[in-house]
Amino acid sequence: MKYLPTMLIFLLSTVYLYAQKMEEPFTISPDSTKQEITAYIKSNQKKSLAEIEKGNFPNSILYNYRNLELARKIGDSLLLAISRSHIANDYLRLENIEEAHNYIDKNIKMAEAMNDTLMMNAAKIDLANIYIKEKRYEDFIELNKEVIALAKLTEDGYRLITASLNVAEAYLRELKEADFAKIYIDSAKVYNNRYPANTEWFAVDFYNMDAEYAYQTGDFKEAKKNYKLVIEELKGNEGSEELLYAYSGYLRSQAELGEYKEAYESFKVLDTLFENKLKSVLEESNRTLQDRIEIENIEQEIEKKELQNKIISAKAEKNRILLIASVVLLILLLSALLFFVLERRKRTTLMIKLQKKNEEYLEAKEKSEEMARVKTKFLSTISHELRTPLYGIIGLSNDLFLAPELSSHKKELQSLKFSANYLLNLINDVLTLNKIESGSSTKFENKPLNLKELVEDINLSLKFIRQKNNNQLKIKIEKKIPKILLGDKIKLSQILINLTGNALKFTNNGEIKIIVNLIQMFEKKVTLKFQVKDNGIGISEEEQKEIFKEFGNLTKESKFAGTGLGLNIVTKLLKEMNSEIHVVSKIGKGSTFFFELDLGIDSQSEEPLTNISKNEVETKFIGKKILIIDDNDINQMVTKNIFKDMVLK
Repeated sequence: MKYLPTMLIFLLSTVYLYAQKMEEPFTISPDSTKQEITAYIKSNQKKSLAEIEKGNFPNSILYNYRNLELARKIGDSLLLAISRSHIANDYLRLENIEEAHNYIDKNIKMAEAMNDTLMMNAAKIDLANIYIKEKRYEDFIELNKEVIALAKLTEDGYRLITASLNVAEAYLRELKEADFAKIYIDSAKVYNNRYPANTEWFAVDFYNMDAEYAYQTGDFKEAKKNYKLVIEELKGNEGSEELLYAYSGYLRSQAELGEYKEAYESFKVLDTLFENKLKSVLEESNRTLQDRIEIENIEQEIEKKELQNKIISAKAEKNRILLIASVVLLILLLSALLFFVLERRKRTTLMIKLQKKNEEYLEAKEKSEEMARVKTKFLSTISHELRTPLYGIIGLSNDLFLAPELSSHKKELQSLKFSANYLLNLINDVLTLNKIESGSSTKFENKPLNLKELVEDINLSLKFIRQKNNNQLKIKIEKKIPKILLGDKIKLSQILINLTGNALKFTNNGEIKIIVNLIQMFEKKVTLKFQVKDNGIGISEEEQKEIFKEFGNLTKESKFAGTGLGLNIVTKLLKEMNSEIHVVSKIGKGSTFFFELDLGIDSQSEEPLTNISKNEVETKFIGKKILIIDDNDINQMVTKNIFKDMVLK
């Protein structure tokens, strides 16, 4: 459905008179055959379409009016109906609704008399165009639905698609009912696939409908994409109103998406198209007036003197009509100029708004980046300052724990060590999260690691919390997995410690399992599935959406409830390792956290990594002089006691 341009009503009667009186020399003779006349009619139809493209609707009426008489002469009902349809639509473009209705009614009566469904459908589509002009949108939609029903019976693919798009466009552009429009857009696409011969004709219409639907439903990204497709399809046709509409929608979509810089560039293109359109309209109108004046000034050879007075009278009438049409055209041009001036003023206001938004965005971006830098520096500094005294606290608590004279206070000292280690882990989590957000932790090591030893070390490091909650920790590693793999041991340990620590915290008198399965193995790479299962308190579906966020935590109280950083760190580390964490859980039945990870295979060694024993390390320091450098007296004392204990042992 193409909406018709607005024109002044008083031009209509003039055009009709002009169509009846103005004559054009025939290129056929009274002796011409039906075949020759048919060819002449089709030639006139092409000329009519060319005049419509120029906006010369009166000239188009003249060609079709001549075709009407010739079709009636040779008794061709189809050509007669086509000529009436073209005349009706030309009058409709000139706002002469009454005259358009007259020709369409004749086609409807002829179709009913002949019981011709195709002709009836074509006439109903023409009648629907009148309804849309009269703003009778509901009648327009119902009439197009009748066309769809008839077209299905005759398998008229062209009118099935046309009528469906008409209904969709009315719902979208006039009634703003996007959901109803979507039904007919989808139907039109189905018909287009069923009748592929029509595909090229409706490509731009489908893009337009998809774009308008997406924009009205708030999917501005999809709207932008489809408006872009319309622009590409109409590239080279810079005078097209559809191209101007598409660029306008493209600009609005960019503005809604906050792409102010891109919207500004689109605005400049749209502004250029408007200027070119105005220029082409002015040039074409001037050319049309000159052509008409030239035609009217051509002297015809007159063989019979008795016809001279009639010819002079006819030419005078034509010139009068031409003068009236020229005045009307001038008024239309002035109206168009006023429209473009107002539109340009609106676009200028939008441009200023876009520039302001862009400046605000850049200012906010700079402030955000500065705050991020300050945050990173602060967290790095405070973490370092906290870790220094914690080193002393952990070292001294360990010395006190081993002192025989304080054996009666081992339980308290054990709690002190746990609290200090917990605080150190918290600081490490904050520092790790800070590094991830600042982009400084993306470098991964690819060194040999023994997966079994890594998991067992995790078991030892979590011994206190495991015993505290009276839990059992079981480890199951599939035998097919190579003993020595290549990967980042530290980051994998961080992930498993966080997951296993959480399982131990929220499980009492239960069982926690660390399971590693082989999914697939290639020559230099394996894909493993890591699972941490528990039979603890479980997690609700609502909480499962929150626990992976920063400071996300269970709402249930727990003796070991933490800050909520652990799972967030796990999520971000796995994302950097091209993986992701998943959870399956039910309240009261425990939870399973799992992820898949690609690791390399160490082709140079199939044996486990050999570890230097603790005794071998300690004996290396016997008889040696050791220099301890530390600006903290407590830390000096702790380090000194560590080496002293090694030598004494």
